[in-house]
Amino acid sequence: MSFVNLAFKIRHVLTTKKSLFSLLNFSGSGKVGTKLNPNDQIVVVGIGVAAFTVVNSLKSLGFKNVKVVARDKFYGGKCVNFGCMPIEYLFQLDQQDPQRLQKTLDFTSGLRKSVEQQFASAGYDITFDEAIEVRDQKLILKSGQRLAFDKLILTTGMTAQHQGPSIAPEKIWGLKPGRVCIWASDEPNALAVAELAKRLGHEVYIVTEKSFSLNHLPSFKFYKQSILNQGIACFEKAYNLRQNDQSMSFGHQGKGVEREFDYLINLDSSVSEILKVDGKAKGVLDLNLNYLNLTDHQNIYFAGDKAGGLSATEAEFQATQLVESMLTGKEIDQRALSQLPLRFHGQSSWASAGGYNSLFNRDWKELSFNNLGWTAVHSQPGSLWYKFNRETAKIEALQICHHQASELIGIASVLMELPVTDNRWINFSVHPSSTEIFSHLARMLRLEVLRPEPVIVEEKNFSYVWPTLPKIESYLLEHNFVDRLNLNKIYLSKNPQEYLGVLYAACKLSKVKKIDSSVRIDQQGVPHFAGDITWRFQKSPMSLDLQVDQTQVRLDSQI
Repeated sequence: MSFVNLAFKIRHVLTTKKSLFSLLNFSGSGKVGTKLNPNDQIVVVGIGVAAFTVVNSLKSLGFKNVKVVARDKFYGGKCVNFGCMPIEYLFQLDQQDPQRLQKTLDFTSGLRKSVEQQFASAGYDITFDEAIEVRDQKLILKSGQRLAFDKLILTTGMTAQHQGPSIAPEKIWGLKPGRVCIWASDEPNALAVAELAKRLGHEVYIVTEKSFSLNHLPSFKFYKQSILNQGIACFEKAYNLRQNDQSMSFGHQGKGVEREFDYLINLDSSVSEILKVDGKAKGVLDLNLNYLNLTDHQNIYFAGDKAGGLSATEAEFQATQLVESMLTGKEIDQRALSQLPLRFHGQSSWASAGGYNSLFNRDWKELSFNNLGWTAVHSQPGSLWYKFNRETAKIEALQICHHQASELIGIASVLMELPVTDNRWINFSVHPSSTEIFSHLARMLRLEVLRPEPVIVEEKNFSYVWPTLPKIESYLLEHNFVDRLNLNKIYLSKNPQEYLGVLYAACKLSKVKKIDSSVRIDQQGVPHFAGDITWRFQKSPMSLDLQVDQTQVRLDSQI
């Protein structure tokens, strides 16, 4: 399982549970670390976004005894050196510019220098060495140096384990143009890496063991297609994979495929490693997510990828919360963290707001950017998908695939706190701009709120097993539940169980085999409905809509 999908699943739990450990009932969970005090000796490991946030916070709060340990001089971490910042810069350059790579590298170098200066301005000593383990309240470095601490904050992010010809994704910036194979189990970020490789002049193809984990989202399908349209081949659900140093062969859609490569990027090789503490290896189940520390060493803390961060925004937010928690003893607000927007980079980036639970939904409505004046002027097509709650008049989840998805999703996450009837949805944007999509959406949904809605008596989704009846057809006929055994002439009852009985009898006696196949008769003659049955009773005009599996039937009353 890829780390991204593991994090999705963990955070899905965290939106409803205080922490993973309260769910598993681990001993030691829920323990707060000892609070920070001005005389504490604090060691921060890392110089990425999370470390930068922690260091700046400690400096602003007046802490003096702080040391920083870094294994390299890539100030700013992945975001500044290999990730979102250089990618964004590269994508805004003319694709025909022969100097675009060098310009991007120069930009990255300058940005890294700027972050280095900001670290230096904090006035804390930086030791360039690799942290190996923790023993007896000391951080042991590769050089043999031992740093004593009262509080240890690890922000070293993800590490990658590569075997054979596989290379880390960040290495792609220094490669000569060639053939790149991107391998992933079901990692959606493979598409973003593929588009970056394409922009850097490589011939690119993607091979996945499964379908992308977000394929059920129409927004993600749109995003995926926008990338594949750039001439990137994608072989999802490949099987019988065989790999050597410069080629890969596999089965795909019933055919054998063999493709050569100069570079192989394995996105499933990243792992989150935690230092050994007093000789014992630590893993994710040793973390107390309520306080981002170890359950048995409350003075050792984690932020960024070490604590499940997926992006620079999340790492920064998490690190801010960590320092506040260390000062006050309050729990980390995991729900707030889960509400941060997600994003995949691209010329038409994909972004999502509304919490991680929304990633599991399948029913979305779409609104295109095509009718905006901004689209006509700047030729920036795209689409927006949303889930609307008519009762609260609020948009509960929203996803965007557009050139300016990052800016738009940030605005959307604020507007979503307001009902669409609030005028700020409409008067927020200026014409022409891409933000007009929100005023278009709000005007459309305001009309939906005003439109009269049919009176719904009940709406349910459940599985039901009928009570033991020797002859269900005879029972229904004797009680006049069915008239002429016709689907269009069904007497309605106030009892939903009788509705299902009517459905079963109507299906069986009318020989509607597609629906009948959803009913199994056991040895006692009791019918069992396979799968969920959804039914919806509408008062005026009186009707009953039923769905068994994927088949829908409408039953009209003759009362």
